[in-house]
Amino acid sequence: MTVATKSPVRIAVEPLKAEAIAKAEASAREQIAALTAELEAGGWDLNVVAPLPPRPPVGMNANSGEFMMMRMERLRAEQERERFSGLFIPPGGTEPLRGQPYIVKPYEWGQERYIRECKEAADAAYEKYICKLEKKCGEVVSAELEGNHLWGYSHLTVVDADGNETVYRTQTIWNMSRYGKMFNQYPTRKVKSK
Repeated sequence: MTVATKSPVRIAVEPLKAEAIAKAEASAREQIAALTAELEAGGWDLNVVAPLPPRPPVGMNANSGEFMMMRMERLRAEQERERFSGLFIPPGGTEPLRGQPYIVKPYEWGQERYIRECKEAADAAYEKYICKLEKKCGEVVSAELEGNHLWGYSHLTVVDADGNETVYRTQTIWNMSRYGKMFNQYPTRKVKSK
């Protein structure tokens, strides 16, 4: 896409995309460094850093409270261990026998893939958002973005062919699902003034 074929909205918002991609890469590298530090402190043993509790014994009543507590504790521990998945691997590529140390090493290809996926996700999120703004604003002759972060709190001022100026505000809001989970949304609304 050349500059001549880009919409004014895209021209106004697109510079933030490169910054978001760079931040995503930096954040991914920081996460990998933090996980590496955790493993180094634990002697590279995943069983020390993220131990798994025993599974409920075979024959235990699956409807008992004790079984459910053991199962929930196991699931939480598995989620904790999942943070290391794909970024660190055992030297031989296979998991050790139960009770043995689970020594891992950095997995360069997996770490680079993770960084690449984070950058691609940031790029895709901005691209989707730019398309949303283009559709919402329609045909415009100029656009100007104010705000240091597109989704945090920003104002996009657009002018259409008739000279009418419209301001769209985007800000983060928090919502709760019917299951009690918090999640954020980034609505863009037309406002009268900044």
